[in-house]
Amino acid sequence: SEAVSLAQSVAEAPQDDVIAVLLEGVSDRDDLLAAMDAIRARHEHAACLLLGTNPEAGKVVMVARVPSSLIDRGLKAGDWVKHVAGLCGGGGGGRPDMAQAGGSRPDQASEAVEAARSWARETLA
Repeated sequence: SEAVSLAQSVAEAPQDDVIAVLLEGVSDRDDLLAAMDAIRARHEHAACLLLGTNPEAGKVVMVARVPSSLIDRGLKAGDWVKHVAGLCGGGGGGRPDMAQAGGSRPDQASEAVEAARSWARETLA
């Protein structure tokens, strides 16, 4: 799918402990999870949050996974998506290792991805 192709490009780039990416036009949770698998295959020790949008439908979808090594340092996927979803007019949550969320303001997606990176890095500092 298009989401997996985009994710493979992300996976090939050098990454640090936090990966937060906007996949515009990808608003299906299953597609985002498939993209997440492609990224985590190359960066299994990184926290990853993927945010997809469908502007025509006014929809934002996000998924996050955090490895146990970063959970131990304080970053929890449920808290992460809850924070980011609030910026997109939505909500969500989940377990410390995996979470999902949604929102209704795709116009805020770019800013939300930047905020996701900053929040996760501050949490891990």
